[in-house]
Amino acid sequence: AAGETNDASVKIMRHGAIMDVFWKFSWLVCVLVFAIRGSSLNLLLIASLVQTIIIFVFQMFYLRRFLGLAGVPRCSFGEARRLVRDSIPFFLTSVFFTIYTSIDVVLLSKMAESRDVGLYTVPMRLFGTMLFIPVTIMTVSFPRMAAASHDTAMLARVAGRALRLSVATSVPVALAAVGLSDHRFVGILGESFRGSGAVLIVLAISVVPTGVSIVASRIVFATDRQSAMTVIGLGAVVAKIALGLALIPLFHRWFGNPALGAAVGLVAIELGMTVVMMRFLPAQLLDRAQLVFYVKLGLATAAACGVAALLYPATAIGASTAACIVYAILALTLRAFPSGELGDLVRTALGKGRAAEGTATA
Repeated sequence: AAGETNDASVKIMRHGAIMDVFWKFSWLVCVLVFAIRGSSLNLLLIASLVQTIIIFVFQMFYLRRFLGLAGVPRCSFGEARRLVRDSIPFFLTSVFFTIYTSIDVVLLSKMAESRDVGLYTVPMRLFGTMLFIPVTIMTVSFPRMAAASHDTAMLARVAGRALRLSVATSVPVALAAVGLSDHRFVGILGESFRGSGAVLIVLAISVVPTGVSIVASRIVFATDRQSAMTVIGLGAVVAKIALGLALIPLFHRWFGNPALGAAVGLVAIELGMTVVMMRFLPAQLLDRAQLVFYVKLGLATAAACGVAALLYPATAIGASTAACIVYAILALTLRAFPSGELGDLVRTALGKGRAAEGTATA
């Protein structure tokens, strides 16, 4: 019975994840179509309303299918109050992290020129795109982690694999960002974007810790510690404002690039959040086997960074390509992943790994 319950929970959350991906992708398509056609904002708002209605219909369909709801379900005042109370940490966390992701742009707009906002916004968009692998891993793994929340060993197994895959794949993505030098930005976007290359390289440092924090935040949610994430989100907002007020004018004086100060502040906060989140993860995620994996991966990363430093800036593309090759060769040579686990990790990310099977039968 427990296995059937977990399996149903995974299916429900999986469909929720699919609807979330559909919502974001369809919204992106709408924005692109309306931008290309030059349509009015009112039509875009109507399209958003239509999307919301479609998502609501699908949600009600799956509620009826998986929970056996007939018509409008009855809900007592006590149940509604409990639902609101239990949802507050999720709501506040979303609010805080929404503010967190945009407050640096607001600070730049107030403390620097509009050009500096552009120098920061374009690399930030690319930085967000570079996080697609951790976001995908989180989307696929979170239902299984939630279903295994009462089985510490199973949760550690699923979460450990998600973290390892996130770190291992985020490193080459960060190394690849070295190829986008100032010369590339100027060639693609024009002379006014000179300085964006340095901002992107700084942000690339944060790809790994940000990827870890994305997955780690869902592990914290899966262990029913939503309030901890709310506190972390509030602390991140306060820290980002404080660092922005200090670093933006400082880097403006030192390097003439306020956007670089905002990027350095983001990297510092992401590293801090990652360290804090580690304290809320299951102890099994920091056992000897896990530490050995991260040490081996760290050695491969350090060697790759050394190669990139030697070749950059003479050849930015060559530096990033050589660094990725060195990283892959050393990770395989050092056997960072035990025999057969790399394939298991890929299958887990696709929803076909042993972790998925274990969750369904737990």
